[in-house]
Amino acid sequence: MTLEKNLKFKPESFTVPGKTFLVGEYAVLSGGACLGLGTNPSFSIELNFARQTFHPDSPAGLYLRKNNLPNFSHEFNNPYGVGGFGASTAEFIFSYFSNPQASKKIEDIFSTYLGLYSERKEQKPSGADLVTQLIGGISHIDLSNGIPKVERLSWDFKDLEFLIYSTGLKVKTHEHLSHLDRQICDGLVKPCEEVIAAFKTNDSGTFKSALAGWSKKLEQLGLTASEVLDLKTRLESHIPGILVKPCGALGADVIVILVAKEQKQSVLSQIEALNLKGLTFQADSSHLANGPLSI
Repeated sequence: MTLEKNLKFKPESFTVPGKTFLVGEYAVLSGGACLGLGTNPSFSIELNFARQTFHPDSPAGLYLRKNNLPNFSHEFNNPYGVGGFGASTAEFIFSYFSNPQASKKIEDIFSTYLGLYSERKEQKPSGADLVTQLIGGISHIDLSNGIPKVERLSWDFKDLEFLIYSTGLKVKTHEHLSHLDRQICDGLVKPCEEVIAAFKTNDSGTFKSALAGWSKKLEQLGLTASEVLDLKTRLESHIPGILVKPCGALGADVIVILVAKEQKQSVLSQIEALNLKGLTFQADSSHLANGPLSI
């Protein structure tokens, strides 16, 4: 039996946004940078004696066990209903914040999270998804020094919008990372920096071109699943002027679509009319959300 009645943790006091890598999902594996998007709908948790505890081998469960903390019964709400938006990382954040003695410095949370993987057989993640969800909004995350350097940005394009869709496809990230030749990622650090620099110009044409080049480079390196490439081709051929950028592990779970702001509603309607199985709208720039930490 867990000891929820003794917990000082108030999970209803904060939520954890979903995460999407706008760019940099492989560059961060070589100590590069990324642009992470933290969006609503957000993950939440509620103490509930009748529900589950964290899986003991998950980052959340490992953290609690290592720190002799109760693996409390709860109801975890994943509003996306699919993978790819950081559910496991959100669980870790809730478990970490249940410890009243834990440091709330981002570098301490980051190192604690990565330290858990020394006890797991799978490859370490970059931790960039964790930082994205801790900070929320648009985060420029630089891992070149081994600890995250974070800059909060905003979506300042006057004529460009992003749409985030889940695809219904699934790649098991930990299995993919275990077979990934990380030397491939070394060559992605500089190209990613160029995309981030283009983003900061607030010029939609410059940024869209740079992001298209990044997406093409991932394709050439075999870092995009064939199923999502088929989806990208179909969408771009049916809807002129959009850019489809697959996100995350092999780009499978989530796509970002860049559209002209004035065409947003039309594009949403056209995508809905295509009735593509598994493709579900999740967020746009109006859904950007803060995380539990501020910088």
